[in-house]
Amino acid sequence: MLSVKQAAEKLQVTAERVRQLIYAGALPAVKFDRVWMVPEYAVEQRLSSQPKPGRPSATKRSYPQENEITTLCRNLYEESKQLIEGCGGLPSIMTISDDRTRQFMVLIWGFITQEKQQQLIDAGIF
Repeated sequence: MLSVKQAAEKLQVTAERVRQLIYAGALPAVKFDRVWMVPEYAVEQRLSSQPKPGRPSATKRSYPQENEITTLCRNLYEESKQLIEGCGGLPSIMTISDDRTRQFMVLIWGFITQEKQQQLIDAGIF
């Protein structure tokens, strides 16, 4: 999975252009909290195809529908959540040598931390 910025770098376009492609349905993506993640294979497919030049037509913004990618990402999130809860937290994550894996795990850790904080706030504890 790639961030919008990483996808933009690979596609040699701006991050805003990647968001336009996502909203237009031309580039599949999944939203984790407020962060869009683009499957690496989708970027590779776009690079190997000959996309039509120009801006996408103005359409109402809509989020991608529930599909196989969303289901796979949800499963990956649940598995990552279990892994993070048993790994010792952020210090352990920062020892991961693979940059992409570490970045992904930091994103998931941040999201899970926000979820826990919201639960405490909702319970009146925090």
